[in-house]
Amino acid sequence: MDHLTEREAAALALALVAVATASLDGGDDAQQSSERGLIELVNTLSDEPLSARQAEVVSALAGASAAMTTGLSGAVAEQRRCDAHDVLQVAARAVLEHAHDGNGRSA
Repeated sequence: MDHLTEREAAALALALVAVATASLDGGDDAQQSSERGLIELVNTLSDEPLSARQAEVVSALAGASAAMTTGLSGAVAEQRRCDAHDVLQVAARAVLEHAHDGNGRSA
């Protein structure tokens, strides 16, 4: 497998922010949909289709990442006296800016 480009790495990071946002909002449908989106993205970036077990691992990583991200954004939001959604939005913008600056280079 070739190295991920900055754009591909950014897509993965944004997918993880989407999972965290869905987790923060508490909707099961949104959470499952965002996890499916991440699994599909990983599947398209992989050399071969993911096995069922690999998809389970990606889903578990998404859940763990969401828990860490929502916890950290909640802590930052409390410290800054803002909403955790605002923190996640800033994180997403930072990912996009970094990807834009990367211009397709390897991550």
